[in-house]
Amino acid sequence: MRNGSINHAQKLAQASAPRVQETRGNSEYDALRCAQLFAAGPVFARVALTEASQDDQVAEKIVARLLEDPIYLTGAEAVAVLLARAGVRHVFAYAGTSELALCDAVDRTELISLNNGRGDKESAFLAAGGSLLQPNRAAAILHGARGLTNAAGGLADARRNEAGTVYVVGLPSTGSMRFLPPHGEPHLIEAMGNFARWAWEASAVPAEKEKAAEEYIAKFLEAIATAARQPYGPVLFGVPQDVAEARWLSLAVFARACADFGGEAELPAVGRALELLQAARRPLFLVDDYALHYDGIHEELDRVTRLLGAPVLQLRYRRGPMLFERLRSERVGHFVGWLNQFSAAHRALLDDADLLITVEDRNIYRRVVGD
Repeated sequence: MRNGSINHAQKLAQASAPRVQETRGNSEYDALRCAQLFAAGPVFARVALTEASQDDQVAEKIVARLLEDPIYLTGAEAVAVLLARAGVRHVFAYAGTSELALCDAVDRTELISLNNGRGDKESAFLAAGGSLLQPNRAAAILHGARGLTNAAGGLADARRNEAGTVYVVGLPSTGSMRFLPPHGEPHLIEAMGNFARWAWEASAVPAEKEKAAEEYIAKFLEAIATAARQPYGPVLFGVPQDVAEARWLSLAVFARACADFGGEAELPAVGRALELLQAARRPLFLVDDYALHYDGIHEELDRVTRLLGAPVLQLRYRRGPMLFERLRSERVGHFVGWLNQFSAAHRALLDDADLLITVEDRNIYRRVVGD
């Protein structure tokens, strides 16, 4: 789990711990408050309760009792708590029908605010703007289908501008989808997913709830992680109304999923990349300006190229005035300039390199860099 997510989850647990023993009302626990307590897993829940009660044994008993009791979250409550756990602070929505349960759950969750976006398109743009400098600072709840289709332009712009944000789409109930009500549309998430980095739609709640609950929570955690993975971008998570309203996600499953989810595991490709770097004798870095959007890129680029003794070139656009940020040798010591495909010196660097490392290479076309 990213350190930021740990901190947000701990704060959520601490905010809920003082009142968790007040959650029994009408012989039931407030499932949403319990979920907030377990947002970082059972261990952090116990720590938060110990801080609140100053009694470790009492805290241990409360944790055990909550995990043993049949406490169930709604699909909407799980989404709301996981958004707050990820550090989302503002959710924009234009509340209507199928997304009302989602809006209500967010409104009841600590450390996160529900804001009237005054339109689905507007909510999509506001969420993207709120997440432009840092992913997952804002999110949006959109209506399916009229709201999401209205927000298609906002979704596409969020992807183009690399705004890492989650769009939760309230879909019609699975029981009414076959009748194609006025606010429904077949294959909506699949179609609109072409404009997003990632998309998933929950199915009807099956008889085997535990496995479905594990998948639902895992998919939403994946959505959040994908939005925050470089290059950032918007994701779609479709929730039918009956899935959002029904109590079917076990608190024990939720707590276990929150404890187990640790972010990205080291990929085998990373090891292979290290092998290539270690074996290279004349490596060369070619950087596109998109890379300079990321915090700390100058320092890391300077550090790794000094260690490797590798020169750094930056892509240069030659199609009229372009206001792209340029690397400077004061910040990256091995920077030798903008790539000039007509320069004999630059061509010699490329010809001599035994390893070419491109950083954010989406615009490295032949017409820009040559052969």
